[in-house]
Order: sequence, then C-alpha cells, then structure tokens
Amino acid sequence: MNRSPHVKNYLAKTLTGRASRQRLASQLSFPNSDSYSQDPEWMLARQLVEDAENNRTSDSKSKLESIGFKILGDAGPLYYRATPPQGWKKSTKSNVTTIIDVQGRERLSQVYQCEPHSERVFLRIPE
Repeated sequence: MNRSPHVKNYLAKTLTGRASRQRLASQLSFPNSDSYSQDPEWMLARQLVEDAENNRTSDSKSKLESIGFKILGDAGPLYYRATPPQGWKKSTKSNVTTIIDVQGRERLSQVYQCEPHSERVFLRIPE
C-alpha cells in the first residue's frame, strides 16, 4: 500500500506509542495545574458518551457548540481544536480533565485512555 509521508509518520508515532507517551507525559508534568487553561485553544474529544450503560457514543461537535465552545477544526482523529467560553477553566489530574464554568459548575469531563495498541479519549457532559 502506498501511503503519504504524513500518514506514515502518524502511523509510526501511533503504533509505537510514542505520541501517546508524549501526550501522557505532558499531562503528568502539571498534574494539578490550571496552566492549560491559559492556552486560548483547547483540544477536546470528538467522542461524546451519551449512554454509558449501553456503550452509546456520538460526535461531540454540536453539543460543544451548544454549550458555548467555538470549534476551530480537527486536531487529528481523536480531538477538535476549540476555544472555550469566556472565563471557563480546566484542570487535569492524571488522565481526567475537568472543565468548570465561571459559576464554578462542572460543565464536562474528558477522559484519556491509553492501552498498548490503542488510545481513546471521550467527553462526558453532566445533564
């Protein structure tokens, strides 16, 4: 199969786990930090868990836009690049990122799972 250099590079990073290890290392570098919230662009999961009991998921784009995020585009197969509503903050502890609005309410959580030959990231939005 003839693949472009970009696809080969992506596959090499994904299959070896290099990209996963780098992403996880960057999260663990600031485990209780709000430093990520200072970045105007956030990476948010494309997958939204709608019904955990029945393992039902959907694309998160329309739900994120409905609560005030502006979707800027794709950031690979797992994430959207987005800007949050004014004053919202996020903090990351281990593999869970929590996003809080200006009133201090949890608006969503994002969970990152990395297994030997796969990685997943998904959002949960409390009703």
